[in-house]
Amino acid sequence: MIKITRNFTRTEKIFCSIFIFIGAFIISNAVSVVITSYLCGGIMINNLTAENTTEIFFLKISQLLSSVILFILPPIILAILFQQKVSDFINLKNSPNILKYLLIVLFMLTAFPLLSLITEWNEAIKFPEQFQLIEKILRIAEETNAKIINLIISENSIFSFILNIIVIALIPAIGEEIVFRGVLQKYLGKLIKNQNFAILITAFIFSAIHLSFFGFFPRFILGIFLGYLAYNFKSLYPSIFAHFFNNAMAVCMSFYFVRTNQEMSLEEMNFYPDNNIIFIITILVAIGFGFLLFWKRKTKYVI
Repeated sequence: MIKITRNFTRTEKIFCSIFIFIGAFIISNAVSVVITSYLCGGIMINNLTAENTTEIFFLKISQLLSSVILFILPPIILAILFQQKVSDFINLKNSPNILKYLLIVLFMLTAFPLLSLITEWNEAIKFPEQFQLIEKILRIAEETNAKIINLIISENSIFSFILNIIVIALIPAIGEEIVFRGVLQKYLGKLIKNQNFAILITAFIFSAIHLSFFGFFPRFILGIFLGYLAYNFKSLYPSIFAHFFNNAMAVCMSFYFVRTNQEMSLEEMNFYPDNNIIFIITILVAIGFGFLLFWKRKTKYVI
């Protein structure tokens, strides 16, 4: 086995990281193209329906492999290249006690109505008349992405539900948190010497990279929350759990609606109480859970 003994400068580490992530991006897209164009029988994604079960299965596999190649493999390669333990490189250690995970769940459940309101506002944004063409292009892209997700969650078998949890919730939660909070946020904090800005910049990139303008702001807020979880607890476990819970909740609700023959897509799952008093109470309760969750002395985010 070849042992790497070279010490990399900060500049070399940056260029190595960029090179490896670009390579992973190219490979993941190539894998996706091969699977969707060959294994899906040449059927265009826009022409897929719920009856194309085999093609939808391969579409899920494509999403799974793309996420692993793009988000999970590069940090592992970089950790080996830079002679660090993978767990140290991505800060996958120091899991908090079970109470903190319970508080994460309670906070997210009580904050969900507010996030739903922000989502509805974001989706209703109208561009000025001179930018109508841009808005139309963005909405078409949004509809295409929504169709893909809705196809993935359209099946009602237990096997499909478990596979959806893995493809939509588990792998994205692990992979995206490793890249954004485990690598990008940590090294941005060291570079700009300000963890708050590092969290905001990372959350912005995290939301922007999903290429969904009409879902940008709720995802940006989620990114900030995940960023402070990773920073506050000096560990990726809480942010991975919260990310997983957020995605899994959507998958579970979708599965419930499919099993009960209720037609509702993911983008329609915006729930908040009509009663303003109840809405305000849920916000206050969420603030209380948030305070209990982050109520500890912050320590330096060690690299």
